[in-house]
Amino acid sequence: MKTLKNKILQLITAIYCILYFIGFIAPFFTGEMSLSSTEDITILIAFLFFFCGFVISWFNVKAGGYLLQAWVILIWVFGLFLWPDADMVMILSVPVLVIGVFLNRKAYLKSEKSKAGSQKDWKYTLHLFLHNYVFLYLLVVAGDLTRGKHYDYLSMPFILFPVLLILFFAGVALSYRKEFIAGIIFILWYIIVVIGSLLYFEFYNTGPWFAAGITVLLHGILYLVYHFKFKASSQG
Repeated sequence: MKTLKNKILQLITAIYCILYFIGFIAPFFTGEMSLSSTEDITILIAFLFFFCGFVISWFNVKAGGYLLQAWVILIWVFGLFLWPDADMVMILSVPVLVIGVFLNRKAYLKSEKSKAGSQKDWKYTLHLFLHNYVFLYLLVVAGDLTRGKHYDYLSMPFILFPVLLILFFAGVALSYRKEFIAGIIFILWYIIVVIGSLLYFEFYNTGPWFAAGITVLLHGILYLVYHFKFKASSQG
């Protein structure tokens, strides 16, 4: 029982792997997908990458965690540049990002011998999530700039894109020392996304910002929790 408890993240990943295989790899055996299709080959490559990360996580938690996070980035690369209408696939990959981060957190706690829930634990986990968000955000920006999307970034509502980008990276820069301000900025970032989505259909129709941005909102809230849990109490 203790072994199973220690491998709970890997067991969750195993369930995801089975569903992944049924949904995207089983069609190779039924003839619905073929190795003669470039898109289908990339789907197979992505699954094999995921499977390697899953298997390695049973023997090396840290390496497996990083591979699963890299798989999410790979899915977003394929989704943005190779797969048409892959927004939902990209969103469905996010739970694996969470699993990967917590696998790395598990390895960190073991190596640092720090308590779960400690200030160092919170800082490490929040920064690891944020580093992933930076990669994904940059991919989205690169995708918009290279896929022939010609927006007028100096007029509404598309001026919101550079504003959001500046706000996001301001939050990233401040998150290393000013967690409270970073948290406020990330929450403000999502508020702008919501307002833009509600007021301008053109903005809402540019991608799943409304849904995907919830992760940034939660991150902002967690930075506020971190501040009041550790910084404010120590100052008091």
